[in-house]
Amino acid sequence: MRVAYIAENIHPGHWLRLDTLKEKVELDIIKVRGLVRVSHVTKVYDLAISEGLRPTPVAILLRRARIIKKLYMVALSPAINSRKFRILSHHVNGIIAVSSLVKSLIQRQGYNRPIYILHPSPPEIDLFLPVSPCYDSHNLCFIGAPAYYKGGDRLKALIKEVRKEVPQAKLFLIGGKLEAEGIVSLGRISQKDKLRILANCSLYVHPARLDAFAISVLEAMAAGLIPVVTPTTGSAEVVVQVDPSLVVGFNKMPHKVIELLNRDLSKLSEKCKEVALKHRSRVISEVDTLLHTLVSET
Repeated sequence: MRVAYIAENIHPGHWLRLDTLKEKVELDIIKVRGLVRVSHVTKVYDLAISEGLRPTPVAILLRRARIIKKLYMVALSPAINSRKFRILSHHVNGIIAVSSLVKSLIQRQGYNRPIYILHPSPPEIDLFLPVSPCYDSHNLCFIGAPAYYKGGDRLKALIKEVRKEVPQAKLFLIGGKLEAEGIVSLGRISQKDKLRILANCSLYVHPARLDAFAISVLEAMAAGLIPVVTPTTGSAEVVVQVDPSLVVGFNKMPHKVIELLNRDLSKLSEKCKEVALKHRSRVISEVDTLLHTLVSET
């Protein structure tokens, strides 16, 4: 079976699915930079997967040229609520959502074609597993640019509320910058430094307004940090396997953080590592199941 994966920039959390696919099918990765001439694609594909909105119009063009027999689009960003997504979604055979959250949001739009779920997974999770977090620290962490959809702007209010009860609490921001009392902005740092910072923290917070998945949550869990996330974080469905009470609305997040900072976290930390490791095996199984389903439909 010949499969094309069409993308502009492949999300780091999707490499596990691609490596798994390579073991089972003849897989070609087609990188999209602007328009791709049909004549440049010399093979015919049984099915293709386009990652996100930008590569999908090119993939649709290849399908109309009968270079692709069936096409599925990966839905992985807040753009699922856009008019462009709704238009493109009706020109593909189905959607591959990166979380149950994304699937439910697309279903609410009245989409009546197949929607499958294939979760992302951190590409270097083995690097995080040996980390031993500092359970006694009052340090929180957030990884990524403090974008609006990730709730990055909420971090200031969060640490302010936490410090009213725990004055020594700090929030380490990796990958972005915010200026506020109690926030230590580190910007982009090396993987080695990231692991060192995680080892000095006990909690990971993700106050997203709508984040399709957030592999940073799984990275933190693999390092043994306890995650506190909003229900509109796609990886919340993994977090609940540790403890459902770790998924809270943003207004309740400061209280939950304070509660955790005042209790023994060692057993919860062990479970975080266990769940994060199981997630990787789950993704490999999901690829097998999805491939079997799509092959039977082709």
